[in-house]
Amino acid sequence: MKTRQEREREGVLANITPREMTFLLLVCSEEECTYEQIAAHMDAHRRTVDNFRIALFDKFNIKSKTGLVLFALRWG
Repeated sequence: MKTRQEREREGVLANITPREMTFLLLVCSEEECTYEQIAAHMDAHRRTVDNFRIALFDKFNIKSKTGLVLFALRWG
């Protein structure tokens, strides 16, 4: 039987697309990539990367890049 936290984590992860997850992993990497570097790494346009960020901010009520990293630490 799964704990409440495990069920919540599964729910959160189910709402993140594979590309959003890649973006999130790059934001949290030790390399401290800029959004431009993330776009290059993902072979995507900078605006596409911005859309990943905006989507995650909207889905999970995140307000900043720091909030994004804290979100990843909590649910990752």
